[in-house]
Amino acid sequence: VWGGSEGVQHWSLLDLEKIEGSWKVFYKDSLSSGMSKDCRANASKILFVLSIALNENFSMPDEICNGAFQPKGSGFCGQFVIHWCDEAARRCIGEGQMPNGFPDFLKLTQRIQSVADQIVKNAGISNQKILKATKKNKSLTKSCRCY
Repeated sequence: VWGGSEGVQHWSLLDLEKIEGSWKVFYKDSLSSGMSKDCRANASKILFVLSIALNENFSMPDEICNGAFQPKGSGFCGQFVIHWCDEAARRCIGEGQMPNGFPDFLKLTQRIQSVADQIVKNAGISNQKILKATKKNKSLTKSCRCY
């Protein structure tokens, strides 16, 4: 969730997870000075739309659901959101909680690089398949002379 006012931009995370058949709503904000009112207001609007779309009665948690915060004025909110998304993905695939509650910038960089490398690799594979299919189509067109 993005929010901003008076030239200050900030990211926080609205996380919905279905746990044992019930939806749970988590809201995380890395500001050590307290929640961003703009982000929380935007998260409430998103949650309202999701309530309608999923036919559920979601409500915002009263408190934030994180215990780690960015150093004041650091601007690390995006890294915290990425870290929390990574944690949620790990829970969903059964890898469990990460040992630290705050971002490890080196690990995030390595993980992002490995994802980027995989995307490039997959794009190359896709391009090779397209090229092979094009060549095959051209050869079929040449061999099939319809009069």
